[in-house]
Amino acid sequence: KAALAEGPQVERVGGTPARRGALAELREEVDALRLLQPRLARLLQAQPEILAEARWKDLERPLGADPALFLRSESGALRLRGWTDRYTGDADATLRLGDRPQVRVRAKAAGDTGQVALPDIRLDGLGGQVTGSGSIRWRDGLAGAFELAGRRIDPGNLDPRFAGRVDFTGKIGFEGNGNFRVELPEASGTLFQRPLRASGTAQRRGSP
Repeated sequence: KAALAEGPQVERVGGTPARRGALAELREEVDALRLLQPRLARLLQAQPEILAEARWKDLERPLGADPALFLRSESGALRLRGWTDRYTGDADATLRLGDRPQVRVRAKAAGDTGQVALPDIRLDGLGGQVTGSGSIRWRDGLAGAFELAGRRIDPGNLDPRFAGRVDFTGKIGFEGNGNFRVELPEASGTLFQRPLRASGTAQRRGSP
């Protein structure tokens, strides 16, 4: 809950129960909050805080003309707590891209107006689990970095030709100018019914 102070009068502004499905209704509530913003003189005195939660079911969204880029989410939830200068949040959702197998993604976040840290990322699916952490910043230019570890991942879920079981550790970094780098210090397991042991680095340089 948040309190509005404008002259001697103080009002209380409360949210509505969590909605399922139609994100258009959620957008209407966000737009209403934006209209109130110029009137906000004080929110919970010196320590303002907003609690927000969004839930959805059977969400579908195309990410491009290619059917393989059609995103589906059977269910999910996003929770945020705090204010623009400091907030925390967590997300839990099932995702499916095109005809690929469904995965469950969970993450915790903490950030401000210029960056967000993701100290706990978990992906269950593709035959195993991927865990890790990362951060994304957009102040003074977009950039991100992630450290991930996968256990018993079956690449065959993405392409049947690459069936197997792989454990790996890796790092991913990117910048707004198109720079992209993937480091794979170690990968081991089986691939093509043969033992696998590999490491390597791939990178792409963007515009100066």
